[in-house]
Amino acid sequence: MLGQTTTTDAVSGGHAVSKEHNEVRQDIERSDANMLQVVLRRDIVKPLVDVNFGPQKAYPKILIGRADETDLKEFSQTVKILSDAGLKISRKQIYEKTGLMPPEDDDDILGGGK
Repeated sequence: MLGQTTTTDAVSGGHAVSKEHNEVRQDIERSDANMLQVVLRRDIVKPLVDVNFGPQKAYPKILIGRADETDLKEFSQTVKILSDAGLKISRKQIYEKTGLMPPEDDDDILGGGK
């Protein structure tokens, strides 16, 4: 099986092995997505653009894959450090990155934000 890591291991099981399997599976998934992006761009996007608009200097890109997950604890700590250092950070960007929705006027609000 492609990506199998414990075929010849004397001991298998446990959290570390399952984590390693997951990382290998994610690597394979990313590699497959990258190869598919290249093929679709070369075999579909470029010919369609060429036929409809003529040869171009740049062509649209196709992105396939899962969005990278954000470690919210690490992200929050980074935002705090940078904002304490004086960096201006967009609240909109923080809401988008965390997946939270901005509160409405009549919402019960937690925290003391401005």
